[in-house]
Amino acid sequence: MKSYQTTFSIKRLWIILSVGMVVMFGILLLLGQQIYQQAPPIPEAVKSQSGETLFTRADIETGQNIWQSIGGMEQGSIWGHGSYLAPDWSADWLHREAEALLALSASQPLPGVSATQAEAMRRAGLQEEMRRNTYDPASGVITVSDTRARAIRQVQQHFVSLYDGGDPASLKLRRDYAFPVYGELSA
Repeated sequence: MKSYQTTFSIKRLWIILSVGMVVMFGILLLLGQQIYQQAPPIPEAVKSQSGETLFTRADIETGQNIWQSIGGMEQGSIWGHGSYLAPDWSADWLHREAEALLALSASQPLPGVSATQAEAMRRAGLQEEMRRNTYDPASGVITVSDTRARAIRQVQQHFVSLYDGGDPASLKLRRDYAFPVYGELSA
């Protein structure tokens, strides 16, 4: 029968630790590479059907850099991780965009249908509009309807106001998002 010291010698423990570390880091690197490869592409531009450019790749990357510069990347290292620590900006944007798009479509009457039917038709149209993939891999452009472009501009203005913080309404908006409001004492 082997003794404890020969079975678990210091040399053997170091070998087990080293092999374990190499295997674990190898798995982490493989998974990280797969996550990177499956990342959604950043479009070259987001345009309306009428040809107006809403965002460019440079705009998106500038926004990412600003977010990184204020510590936003400290909320998580992999998609989704950390969303419980800070606002989920993607979900917030999509929710606000859907609400704006629904309000814009509600301003256009649907003759010959009841109010309940009109609401159901608008919601079905909203779902189709928001889920439709209009990304063109050849050009790298996402094309959205002109109505959706108006909704996007409304949501964009909301976030510009949030980050600007230059008027009382945007300061209230900052409190709603739990942003620090400089010059005030916390209660």
